[in-house]
Amino acid sequence: MNKAKLKSYAPQARQDFIAAVTARANLLGLSEKAGQLEVAPAQTQGDVTLIAGLAWPAKVSISMLK
Repeated sequence: MNKAKLKSYAPQARQDFIAAVTARANLLGLSEKAGQLEVAPAQTQGDVTLIAGLAWPAKVSISMLK
């Protein structure tokens, strides 16, 4: 098995994965500043929850609490 291609691909794939997870967390109002987790306030109005200015189904905020 040729592991050379895997060894060259894995570091970039890891960086891409971390960037994708960080971007998704930022969409959900989670960010890091100076080593501290910051959580944006969420406001639920009916079946919609506003998180960091974006509208999400209310079930998103409920599943985040579990």
